[in-house]
Amino acid sequence: MVTRNTKALLTVNEGQYRTKILEFEKECYSIQKPLHILEKSCLRFGATLAGRRRAAASLLGTNNMLPAPVKPLYGLYMFPIASDKNEHNIWLSYYAIKHCVSLGKYAMIHFNDDSTLEVHVSARIIDNQRKKTAQVIAGMAYQLFLNPDEG
Repeated sequence: MVTRNTKALLTVNEGQYRTKILEFEKECYSIQKPLHILEKSCLRFGATLAGRRRAAASLLGTNNMLPAPVKPLYGLYMFPIASDKNEHNIWLSYYAIKHCVSLGKYAMIHFNDDSTLEVHVSARIIDNQRKKTAQVIAGMAYQLFLNPDEG
């Protein structure tokens, strides 16, 4: 389950485990794939992952590497660093990230708890994904709180 303590969901293939879950206080493993964990988390909060991502697609005007607004009112937004089909995809929690540093072809994610995670995509990709997620956050906030045409 994705919570406020979740920093990242890493796709793994270690025995029976399919996901390594990084949280602020611990690391754990799950037999479920990251998309299944995200789906269960969205359902727990009243929506499907597909529905949440359709909303993101509508706000962004694209279907590529869409963020997942897991529970928008609580600031739970996850974004992928690669395609869903990529076996090395990682999902990062938008608000868990302090900053990202370029390591050439790779990037180092610095989390708010001062832990780090090296990822095998460029800092530019991370930055683009963070910007897309920020657009979704702003768009959803507008729809939820500021849209005078609704309500």
